[in-house]
Amino acid sequence: MITFAQVNAERSRDAAARIAVRVRAVLHRLGDAVPAELAYIAQLRLQHPDVSLLELVLSASHRSAKDTVSGWLRRLLRLAEPSARPRPRLSRLA
Repeated sequence: MITFAQVNAERSRDAAARIAVRVRAVLHRLGDAVPAELAYIAQLRLQHPDVSLLELVLSASHRSAKDTVSGWLRRLLRLAEPSARPRPRLSRLA
């Protein structure tokens, strides 16, 4: 019988692995343009691609809040997003 805890742990590992793939792509794309604190957390995620966010926080050399680390990862992923595309102009109705 599978428990909710097992299912949640599996979902957490899957999400962490997906983030690790995206982080690797961002680092490849941006290279040295990544700010130091974001590069640190990116490398940490790549070293531990299958651990939960809480476990990632606990494995860091300096303690940060879980929300802080999550925010850094979101910021890192946003760096690689294309800039906002111009919206198409809608013609005015007469």
